[in-house]
Amino acid sequence: MILRLNFIIKILFLLIPVALVSGPFIPDLFLCIIDILFLIILFKKKDFTIFKERFFYLFVLFYLALILSSLFSNNIIASLSTSVPYVRFIIFSFAVYYLISVDKSVISYLSLVLIFLFIVLFLDSLIQFIYGKNLIGLKITDDSWTRISSFFGKELKLGSFSIRFLPILLATIPFLGIKKNKENILIIFLTAMTCILVYLSSERSSFFLLLLFLFSYMFIINLRYIFIILLLFIFMASTITFFNENFNKRLFSFTFKQIGVSNILSPDKKITIFSDQHESHYRTALKMFESSIFIGIGPKSFRFQCDDLKFKSGEYSCSTHPHNSYIQILAETGIFGFIYLFVLLLYFLIKYFQILKKKIDKSESLIILAILMSLFPFVPSGNFFNNWLSIIYYFPAGIYLFKIKK
Repeated sequence: MILRLNFIIKILFLLIPVALVSGPFIPDLFLCIIDILFLIILFKKKDFTIFKERFFYLFVLFYLALILSSLFSNNIIASLSTSVPYVRFIIFSFAVYYLISVDKSVISYLSLVLIFLFIVLFLDSLIQFIYGKNLIGLKITDDSWTRISSFFGKELKLGSFSIRFLPILLATIPFLGIKKNKENILIIFLTAMTCILVYLSSERSSFFLLLLFLFSYMFIINLRYIFIILLLFIFMASTITFFNENFNKRLFSFTFKQIGVSNILSPDKKITIFSDQHESHYRTALKMFESSIFIGIGPKSFRFQCDDLKFKSGEYSCSTHPHNSYIQILAETGIFGFIYLFVLLLYFLIKYFQILKKKIDKSESLIILAILMSLFPFVPSGNFFNNWLSIIYYFPAGIYLFKIKK
């Protein structure tokens, strides 16, 4: 029976990246089933030693901080509906750790799934760019900018998905067992392809994370490969921009205008943090943090209290979340929750530089980069408690747990 459950967990795990393209419901369903089957296996084996990891205790402390914050929130039911089920992501990371421990072939299968998925997204995105709609008829987003989203449709998550899964993809390629020269060609091809996907998506946060990744990747692989990747990227990006300059305008001109750099000499223009909207969200969130320093106002509570006069910061004060994970955690969970994120960020930064210094295990350094892409604090981000994002945050965690245990 356990072998059968392991097989089901394996299949569902491999399907999660594909399911993420459809939205949050299906991958979240797969994740919940994986959690249940994993717990059934542990109870049948009567062996819970897998949880004797320092990360598990850190996750549990964060989870307790979420529950505590929700209980003192002004919107207890709404807040608890986010904090209580959050434990499923913690269990999922250990389920992945368990799965790889009992079946290491899952890594090579994951690599094949991701390669196939990235190629399909790339071809579909080019078709959508050229013909105005993709293979299943989804049209380019109807706004003032040309933004390619492929199968993600109106969700506009193509860039975010691509840059966050790229390090995981590159980390799994060595497990395919192909010759080194073919492996290097595949790495160059997939990385350059992902650069184009992010550029086509016109997602500015994702584009910044891409640049950050390429800079970090320079210390992992041969500089010659980075040079080839950049040449391919520049050539294809220039070709795309030649046919539609909106990509360049949104990523650069519009960004500089929003933060005030383009009008810096104007006496009535001030520099803003990303945009007037972002800055207003941040100021509102920081006022919330000041009102409850230790436990915050409760997960999912920003949207309910952002129009309160004591928190409001201008006409752009309100949103579903403040668009920065660290500021959101400060506002909604206080210092207790913030310590969790800060400790993780500090730990993975230290581990990354330690691995670079020793020049060993490129796969582990790439998994760390995948985690750091989600932990990087100085870029706008989605709702920290969003199901879709949370799955991506915790997806590489189980792989990393296996790597350090090994």
